[in-house]
Amino acid sequence: MTTELDVIVIGAGSAGLAAVRQVKKSTDNFVLINDGPYGTTCARVGCPGRHDRGR
Repeated sequence: MTTELDVIVIGAGSAGLAAVRQVKKSTDNFVLINDGPYGTTCARVGCPGRHDRGR
């Protein structure tokens, strides 16, 4: 089976989700490929190691 798409977005981090928002304005014929939760780690749970730095 072959499917023709207008756009393929790889990754659902900040840039990928911004791309999807723009693509949706032009077409519904797209796919988002992602293997984990949407959004960046920092946006979802805080930046790893950010609070572990010695001051």
